[in-house]
Amino acid sequence: IGVAALRELLDAAAAAGMHAVVADTTRDNAGAVKVLRRCGAKLFDNGDAVRAEISLDATPPAL
Repeated sequence: IGVAALRELLDAAAAAGMHAVVADTTRDNAGAVKVLRRCGAKLFDNGDAVRAEISLDATPPAL
């Protein structure tokens, strides 16, 4: 469900003309990190936090 929900959000953001989505979560949130990674996010570890950046200009990865 998480991947499908994030894909919907990414589609809506792209349709609105956005070029990227940025999300912050904690390192402990393994579920969110996994979903973000599966959706093609570049992950940046900032100690206890993780920042995810997803380019909407790129082709999304196949599931």
